[in-house]
Amino acid sequence: MFGPSPTIRIEVEQNTVFLHPSADASVIPSDDADQIVRGAVVLSLPQPKKLSSLTVVFRGDQSYNGGPGYPYEEEHVLFKELEIGLQDEMLPVGESVYEFTFIVPSNTPEQQRCSYGRTVYYRTFASDIKSKIVPIWVLGNPAPPGEFPEFSELLTSYQEPLG
Repeated sequence: MFGPSPTIRIEVEQNTVFLHPSADASVIPSDDADQIVRGAVVLSLPQPKKLSSLTVVFRGDQSYNGGPGYPYEEEHVLFKELEIGLQDEMLPVGESVYEFTFIVPSNTPEQQRCSYGRTVYYRTFASDIKSKIVPIWVLGNPAPPGEFPEFSELLTSYQEPLG
């Protein structure tokens, strides 16, 4: 008879990142406009387990569809990987917590979805213990950091043909 299996979960301080793009497309954003995603991997073990490393992946994929007769394309727009080296450490029964931080550059494409494509971001965890893919929302906010956009700014980018 099998006992309980090890589990793993990813927790973040916030699952939404607000980027603040410049209204002037010719302005190159500075590094201080980049945003930070902080979180932790929580590993729950019912029995001691030896692990050499844990890997957290933060990934953004963008897909395009030009419509009927055009090819469907997909590319990574963000791929960051953090390996937590454990040097074959024997981990004890119970929960072990490993913190991580990722920088999201301010020029990262924001999350979107329409009839012709989408941009999505998510975190994954890699080891011999599987975890669920956890979504993270990367949104554009034209207002300065700490401020909310005007309602009219939220609607300016809606275009009926794109859905």
